[in-house]
Amino acid sequence: MMNIHWAHSGPSFVASFLACLVECVEALTVVLAVGSVRSWSGALSGSAAAVAVLLALIAALGNTLTRIPLHTLQLVVGALLLLFGLRWLRKAILRSAGQIPLHDEQAAFAKNIAAMQKLGGVRVGIVSHSRQPFRSSCSKGLRSSSS
Repeated sequence: MMNIHWAHSGPSFVASFLACLVECVEALTVVLAVGSVRSWSGALSGSAAAVAVLLALIAALGNTLTRIPLHTLQLVVGALLLLFGLRWLRKAILRSAGQIPLHDEQAAFAKNIAAMQKLGGVRVGIVSHSRQPFRSSCSKGLRSSSS
């Protein structure tokens, strides 16, 4: 049996921990956004259901997952990452060359607001750049503190 020293395995553990921490922060951000815009009960029950499904999958497939060939899995994940990266690189090159327009967050936000208003008649107020906080109400849709 081979002894593995912490100097060799430590960086891998730290990198894995930090990657998982980033994913936890992203998941928490989604839960906070849904909870503040929609309802806290829906956000928390959705989170609990997701954790339950994950635990059920781990319990059902835990030993089976160790039988997946690691090299094949690494090849598939690497190919997918390469494809996504090349797609983003292509878009970045086309944007910098002026072939496609730069991504305009304000225009996309205005488009989404118009679509929401058209679909459900939801009243949505756009907050100015004065950093006024949003107030949310489940029964009346989104509103800002300015009229």
